[in-house]
Amino acid sequence: MNERYFGLQDESGRFVRIGVAENSNQASQFEQAGFIEIAKELFDRLKEFVEQVPFLELGALILALDFLRQLRTPRPLRMALSQLPINRRGLFLQQVAFKERMNNLAVQLSRGDITLDEWAGTMQEEIRQHTLQGRVLAVGKKNLDANDLLEVQRDTEEQLMYFENWRSELAVDYGKEDFEGFDAKALARRGRLYANANRKGFEISITQKIGLPRLPVYPTQRSDCGSLCGCHWAIFPIEPRLGHYDCYWGLGDAASCDQCDTRYNVWNPLKVRYGKIMPYYNTPLLYSDGWSISDDNSILFGPDSGAVPVK
Repeated sequence: MNERYFGLQDESGRFVRIGVAENSNQASQFEQAGFIEIAKELFDRLKEFVEQVPFLELGALILALDFLRQLRTPRPLRMALSQLPINRRGLFLQQVAFKERMNNLAVQLSRGDITLDEWAGTMQEEIRQHTLQGRVLAVGKKNLDANDLLEVQRDTEEQLMYFENWRSELAVDYGKEDFEGFDAKALARRGRLYANANRKGFEISITQKIGLPRLPVYPTQRSDCGSLCGCHWAIFPIEPRLGHYDCYWGLGDAASCDQCDTRYNVWNPLKVRYGKIMPYYNTPLLYSDGWSISDDNSILFGPDSGAVPVK
């Protein structure tokens, strides 16, 4: 018989495995494993993006059945982009309010109205709530799940680590004999740097909710502008059911750094097809540390040509 072509779909109808049957016995086993027969033209298009199952009689069947069981395991519900609030205006207003509270706390500490420990405790709570609200403004409080809260915890711990280093520096200054008081302007200026720290979580939440893979980088990450980054990902659904999206790096209102300018030119757009990121001009100029990343986001390549897995 002529070769017959098969594909395995997940619950959203997206093809996730393909295979070729060379005889009726192999075709029957593909069908038992949940594959459907497809045209050769579709198979040829899919093989650029979808993994092909090597048919080794029973071994291929076991592989396919195991993968099918994984697909049927409950997973977080994907949402349409239109279902998310994506309140960028709210994020901006929240950051403005956060900066004002940083100014007030700095004045209180510099005047001696509160102690260093009281200031530190309030700052830690501000950072926790600020990080959480970034996610809420992106996807809505009712849509937060366990994965979101875990990411919030990780982001919060990262920011609190930086804050603890700062608090320790202030404690050393406070303990000096010639200490004359804290500088309110310096305190406020550094405190305001935490205002934009929730932008990364805001952007990640959106991409996770609609089922996009982890994008190569998010605003504030690995760029010279750092926590001052005002960029964002502009995401346009092409065929969401098949996992097709075009993702554009949008520049912020303020002057952008060299890396963000490069991202704007290279990811114009970054194409996602069948849930996978398509190859793009992968230049180290995309990142301030000189590292580049593999197209599947699994390996980082350093300036010395070393390679390490992405965690």
